[in-house]
Amino acid sequence: MNINNDNEANNMESKHLKAHNEQKRKDSDEYGLWTALHKYQSLGLKSKATGVNPHFGNQYSTLEDCIECANKGIEFGLFFTQHVDNIEGNTYLRTVIRHINDTETTSMIYPITCKDISNPQQIKSSLTYAKRTSLQTIFGFGSDMTDDDDGNSASGKSGKPDPQQSNKF
Repeated sequence: MNINNDNEANNMESKHLKAHNEQKRKDSDEYGLWTALHKYQSLGLKSKATGVNPHFGNQYSTLEDCIECANKGIEFGLFFTQHVDNIEGNTYLRTVIRHINDTETTSMIYPITCKDISNPQQIKSSLTYAKRTSLQTIFGFGSDMTDDDDGNSASGKSGKPDPQQSNKF
Protein backbone atom coordinates (compact mmCIF):
# COMPACT_ATOMS: atom_id res chain seq x y z
CA MET A 1 0.00 0.00 0.00
CA ASN A 2 2.85 2.34 0.74
CA ILE A 3 4.27 1.77 -2.76
CA ASN A 4 0.97 2.67 -4.37
CA ASN A 5 0.78 5.88 -2.36
CA ASP A 6 4.28 6.81 -3.49
CA ASN A 7 3.40 6.10 -7.13
CA GLU A 8 0.19 8.08 -6.74
CA ALA A 9 2.10 11.01 -5.25
CA ASN A 10 4.65 10.86 -8.10
CA ASN A 11 1.85 10.83 -10.68
CA MET A 12 0.20 13.84 -9.03
CA GLU A 13 3.53 15.67 -8.90
CA SER A 14 4.18 14.73 -12.48
CA LYS A 15 0.74 15.99 -13.54
CA HIS A 16 1.30 19.22 -11.61
CA LEU A 17 4.72 19.71 -13.22
CA LYS A 18 3.31 18.98 -16.68
CA ALA A 19 0.48 21.47 -16.12
CA HIS A 20 2.95 24.10 -14.90
CA ASN A 21 5.24 23.59 -17.91
CA GLU A 22 2.27 23.68 -20.29
CA GLN A 23 1.07 26.96 -18.77
CA LYS A 24 4.57 28.42 -19.01
CA ARG A 25 4.70 27.45 -22.71
CA LYS A 26 1.28 28.98 -23.33
CA ASP A 27 2.31 32.18 -21.57
CA SER A 28 5.34 32.56 -23.83
CA ASP A 29 3.22 31.75 -26.90
CA GLU A 30 0.73 34.51 -26.12
CA TYR A 31 3.09 37.27 -27.20
CA GLY A 32 5.34 37.89 -30.14
CA LEU A 33 8.72 39.34 -30.96
CA TRP A 34 8.38 42.86 -29.58
CA THR A 35 6.79 41.89 -26.27
CA ALA A 36 9.37 39.14 -25.80
CA LEU A 37 12.21 41.55 -26.56
CA HIS A 38 10.74 44.04 -24.09
CA LYS A 39 10.54 41.36 -21.40
CA TYR A 40 14.13 40.32 -22.14
CA GLN A 41 15.45 43.89 -21.99
CA SER A 42 13.56 44.57 -18.76
CA LEU A 43 15.98 42.13 -17.09
CA GLY A 44 18.78 44.71 -17.55
CA LEU A 45 21.31 42.04 -18.46
CA LYS A 46 25.01 42.62 -18.98
CA SER A 47 27.33 40.14 -20.60
CA LYS A 48 30.29 38.85 -18.66
CA ALA A 49 33.71 40.21 -19.60
CA THR A 50 35.94 37.14 -19.43
CA GLY A 51 38.32 38.12 -22.25
CA VAL A 52 41.58 40.00 -21.67
CA ASN A 53 43.21 41.96 -24.48
CA PRO A 54 46.88 40.88 -24.51
CA HIS A 55 48.05 44.23 -25.95
CA PHE A 56 46.29 46.60 -23.58
CA GLY A 57 45.43 44.30 -20.65
CA ASN A 58 41.81 45.46 -20.61
CA GLN A 59 38.82 43.15 -20.17
CA TYR A 60 36.18 42.63 -22.85
CA SER A 61 33.13 40.49 -23.51
CA THR A 62 34.06 37.51 -25.65
CA LEU A 63 31.76 36.19 -28.36
CA GLU A 64 30.87 33.33 -26.01
CA ASP A 65 29.98 35.85 -23.26
CA CYS A 66 27.68 37.71 -25.66
CA ILE A 67 26.04 34.53 -26.97
CA GLU A 68 25.41 33.38 -23.39
CA CYS A 69 23.71 36.69 -22.58
CA ALA A 70 21.67 36.74 -25.82
CA ASN A 71 20.57 33.14 -25.27
CA LYS A 72 18.82 34.19 -22.05
CA GLY A 73 16.16 35.44 -24.45
CA ILE A 74 15.18 31.81 -25.05
CA GLU A 75 13.15 32.10 -21.82
CA PHE A 76 10.90 34.50 -23.74
CA GLY A 77 10.90 32.57 -27.03
CA LEU A 78 13.66 34.67 -28.61
CA PHE A 79 16.45 33.28 -30.74
CA PHE A 80 18.92 34.73 -33.22
CA THR A 81 20.79 33.84 -36.37
CA GLN A 82 23.84 35.49 -37.91
CA HIS A 83 24.68 35.40 -41.62
CA VAL A 84 27.38 36.87 -43.82
CA ASP A 85 25.90 38.90 -46.70
CA ASN A 86 27.50 40.48 -49.73
CA ILE A 87 25.74 43.75 -50.56
CA GLU A 88 26.99 45.69 -53.57
CA GLY A 89 30.45 44.18 -53.27
CA ASN A 90 30.79 44.81 -49.52
CA THR A 91 30.68 42.14 -46.83
CA TYR A 92 28.30 42.49 -43.89
CA LEU A 93 27.20 40.43 -40.94
CA ARG A 94 23.41 40.25 -40.67
CA THR A 95 22.05 39.50 -37.20
CA VAL A 96 18.38 38.54 -37.03
CA ILE A 97 16.19 38.13 -33.94
CA ARG A 98 13.15 35.89 -34.22
CA HIS A 99 10.40 34.72 -31.86
CA ILE A 100 9.15 31.12 -31.84
CA ASN A 101 5.56 32.27 -32.21
CA ASP A 102 5.95 35.15 -34.65
CA THR A 103 6.87 35.55 -38.31
CA GLU A 104 8.11 39.10 -37.76
CA THR A 105 11.85 39.62 -37.36
CA THR A 106 14.19 42.45 -36.56
CA SER A 107 17.67 42.60 -37.99
CA MET A 108 20.75 44.72 -38.38
CA ILE A 109 23.79 44.63 -40.61
CA TYR A 110 27.34 45.35 -39.52
CA PRO A 111 30.22 45.89 -41.97
CA ILE A 112 33.05 43.37 -41.96
CA THR A 113 36.25 45.31 -42.49
CA CYS A 114 39.86 44.23 -42.29
CA LYS A 115 43.15 45.55 -43.70
CA ASP A 116 44.12 42.34 -45.51
CA ILE A 117 41.18 40.36 -46.92
CA SER A 118 43.58 37.55 -47.87
CA ASN A 119 44.55 37.06 -44.20
CA PRO A 120 42.16 34.51 -42.63
CA GLN A 121 43.07 35.55 -39.07
CA GLN A 122 42.14 39.18 -39.78
CA ILE A 123 38.87 38.16 -41.43
CA LYS A 124 37.93 35.90 -38.51
CA SER A 125 38.87 38.59 -35.99
CA SER A 126 36.71 41.14 -37.85
CA LEU A 127 33.82 38.68 -38.07
CA THR A 128 34.06 37.82 -34.36
CA TYR A 129 34.11 41.51 -33.43
CA ALA A 130 31.06 42.11 -35.64
CA LYS A 131 29.19 39.19 -34.06
CA ARG A 132 29.86 40.43 -30.51
CA THR A 133 28.99 44.03 -31.29
CA SER A 134 25.85 43.09 -33.22
CA LEU A 135 24.51 40.88 -30.44
CA GLN A 136 25.06 43.60 -27.85
CA THR A 137 23.45 46.20 -30.09
CA ILE A 138 20.39 44.31 -31.32
CA PHE A 139 19.55 42.71 -27.96
CA GLY A 140 20.38 45.92 -26.10
CA PHE A 141 22.65 44.54 -23.38
CA GLY A 142 25.84 46.03 -22.03
CA SER A 143 28.96 44.49 -20.62
CA ASP A 144 30.43 43.95 -17.17
CA MET A 145 33.65 45.60 -18.34
CA THR A 146 35.08 47.67 -15.54
CA ASP A 147 37.62 49.57 -17.65
CA ASP A 148 35.63 50.34 -20.78
CA ASP A 149 37.18 53.39 -22.40
CA ASP A 150 34.99 53.37 -25.51
CA GLY A 151 37.86 52.13 -27.68
CA ASN A 152 40.04 55.14 -26.96
CA SER A 153 43.12 53.10 -25.95
CA ALA A 154 42.96 51.12 -29.16
CA SER A 155 42.73 54.31 -31.22
CA GLY A 156 45.66 55.98 -29.45
CA LYS A 157 43.60 58.28 -27.23
CA SER A 158 43.94 58.47 -23.47
CA GLY A 159 40.39 57.31 -22.75
CA LYS A 160 39.89 60.17 -20.30
CA PRO A 161 37.61 63.05 -21.25
CA ASP A 162 39.13 66.47 -21.83
CA PRO A 163 37.61 68.74 -19.13
CA GLN A 164 37.72 71.73 -21.51
CA GLN A 165 35.66 69.81 -24.08
CA SER A 166 33.02 68.47 -21.68
CA ASN A 167 30.67 71.45 -21.98
CA LYS A 168 31.09 72.04 -25.71
CA PHE A 169 28.52 70.75 -28.19
